[in-house]
Amino acid sequence: KALHKNYLAKHPAIVAWQQLELGKAIRLGVVNAPLGHRRVFFPDSNQVDPSKVYNFGPQSAVAYIVSSAMRELHAAGWDIRINAHDELVLNVPFAQLDEAGVALKAAMERPYALNGKTWVFPIGGLKVGHSWGDMRPWAERASLMEAQ
Repeated sequence: KALHKNYLAKHPAIVAWQQLELGKAIRLGVVNAPLGHRRVFFPDSNQVDPSKVYNFGPQSAVAYIVSSAMRELHAAGWDIRINAHDELVLNVPFAQLDEAGVALKAAMERPYALNGKTWVFPIGGLKVGHSWGDMRPWAERASLMEAQ
């Protein structure tokens, strides 16, 4: 809790944004996310959970980005096996590994227009492996392919 308080003390703009968004949720009963989604709340301060208000924008943005990437990859014929919150897992033959990595990165890092600016939300990093438990950083894919 002390770390959180210190962080907010150093970043008063975040506190101002939180108060603005919470006020909108209480007064208007709705919060708008940057990529156009809306969440409706009962306009009563006893019914509005601040953490849900604060988290709605980032969570809806991630959901939108992943959903858009899934549609693009599916249309291109990639075998999507798992969608877990902010991750996509593809089943790819080793011969197509580099091509799949390029396609996945491009789909997940698609530019979006927000408030008159173009934004790219970088992904944390690609991983590769024979199974979920065997995942390695993308840079190690050559050693994985050699072991094949």
